[in-house]
Amino acid sequence: MSESGRADPGGSLPEVEEWGARAHAALFVVRDGLEAERERIVSEAAALASAVLGEQVAGASVALVRRRLEQVLR
Repeated sequence: MSESGRADPGGSLPEVEEWGARAHAALFVVRDGLEAERERIVSEAAALASAVLGEQVAGASVALVRRRLEQVLR
């Protein structure tokens, strides 16, 4: 999170309100980055599983893909 999102909120209501808006914006940016990273990881995992299994696994549950990989890799 950026420095502005970690700053002390201050003592007055307007300062706390301004701090809240900054913290909210900072958390929004962090969340967006985490969501993008999650999508990248899911896409990479699906591509790797497809390469091992020789079939598309997009949309399959994690448990199903894991079971199939365990069967193939035994």
